[in-house]
Amino acid sequence: MELGERDYWHGTTSEAAVCIACEGFRIAPDFAKWGRWGTFRDAIYLTKSIATAACFGDYVARCRLRDGTQVLRLDGAYDSNTIRYLRREFGKDVLSPGFGKAIPFNKHLTRKELISLLNFVFSKTDKGGRKENDKKGVWHDWQVNLTRIRDQLRRHAFHAVGRSDDLSGIAVLDSSRVTCAEWYEAKLVSADHADLRLFDRVTLARAVREWLQEAERCAEASPEFCFPDSMIGRVRDNLQRFENRPEAS
Repeated sequence: MELGERDYWHGTTSEAAVCIACEGFRIAPDFAKWGRWGTFRDAIYLTKSIATAACFGDYVARCRLRDGTQVLRLDGAYDSNTIRYLRREFGKDVLSPGFGKAIPFNKHLTRKELISLLNFVFSKTDKGGRKENDKKGVWHDWQVNLTRIRDQLRRHAFHAVGRSDDLSGIAVLDSSRVTCAEWYEAKLVSADHADLRLFDRVTLARAVREWLQEAERCAEASPEFCFPDSMIGRVRDNLQRFENRPEAS
């Protein structure tokens, strides 16, 4: 399916899909399972690949970024002079996955410095392969330090950061920038292909009811390992709204 320049896919689970369908996108900690693991922690993850989206759930939404959304593209492009300056200013650690620790909290990077630094560190971090770098804790350092410079991204009016052809995709830090156009059910066939079929309200509602039943059983048996009550309550409320609203909405 052909996508426009501002169109992306978002894959998710049934319980999250029913909440998005009723509330729109929200960055909610209770639902941030992938967000905790993802390159940019809590965010809304979008991709140009249906197969990549389908890795994260049986439901895929075609989404659009609002006009004016600014994305810091991690395309590997950086200014060498800027990188040399940053090393002189902050030391060699600023060019490592632990770069956030090297930058004082009161130091505001320029837009050019921020773009060059993130692209340089991301391209360096990505070289060794995800699995190998995970073993070494490299990706964990990258994630932790990205959260430390979110204010820098906001200061330069970046709403999102990432690379649309990468497994991590585009991480949108401001949920108000994403709108949902339509939903599909997705079945992952291979690493680079997923089959889509038209969204079915009845099937989604049934899947969410099954999830609620399982979550409630888990809460009774092992509450310390279960979903938070706030999440279960939110899903239950949204399922009721979803089933009661008109078919066309």
